[in-house]
Amino acid sequence: MPGYTLDDGITLKNKLGATSHGALEVAEADYVSNRPLQMEPGHGPTGQFDVAHLRSIHRHLFQDVYECSGRTREERVALLDGTIATEPSPRKIDGGAFMAGPINPERLDRIAGSLRDANYLRGQSRKEFARHAAGVMIDLSGVHPFREGNGRAQRAFMRALAIEAGHELDFSVISSCPRRRHKAAMPLLGLGPCGRYLNWQLARTSKPLAPRHAAPADKPERNTSASVPSE
Repeated sequence: MPGYTLDDGITLKNKLGATSHGALEVAEADYVSNRPLQMEPGHGPTGQFDVAHLRSIHRHLFQDVYECSGRTREERVALLDGTIATEPSPRKIDGGAFMAGPINPERLDRIAGSLRDANYLRGQSRKEFARHAAGVMIDLSGVHPFREGNGRAQRAFMRALAIEAGHELDFSVISSCPRRRHKAAMPLLGLGPCGRYLNWQLARTSKPLAPRHAAPADKPERNTSASVPSE
């Protein structure tokens, strides 16, 4: 894992001075836990639900912790210690490979294009929204664009997308995908067992909001680099 980790090969280099994986997890949680809450009133990054928007969300969440926040894993990131961090082909826990880094921008652009073509899922029933949202989450998870923090960035992205579409997502009541297909999951073509289970959970827990009709504003990215009191 060139450049990203300390000498132990596990602990990610960080701004917090943590020198073990366990210490980093604790310290990271202190800094990151309240960042999603800051985004709820609309004070976080805004955008067009594209690659730049996803990157800005990741940067907002992890700005206090990692120099590579907001940078996708295929990029070459010059760190303050003089090393170059890049990891285009990380491995999963089970040894399988994530999508090759050079393919990431193309796949992320395709996901953004599909959202644009679907009018950002506006005007859909809860059932329709849940199906499309599950597909988007599965696609983003498959790309795994960042070295760390993919799940949290994806959930923040999807919450913002849901609000834009007139729905509300509460991930606190959505459990992890089981290893076997949940008996109540809908048999959706192409989503796979975890996608079907996620669709079922989203349909069960999402709530309709007042519809929003305006297109996502083409606003400059909000400057979120300023220090925020720690949680």
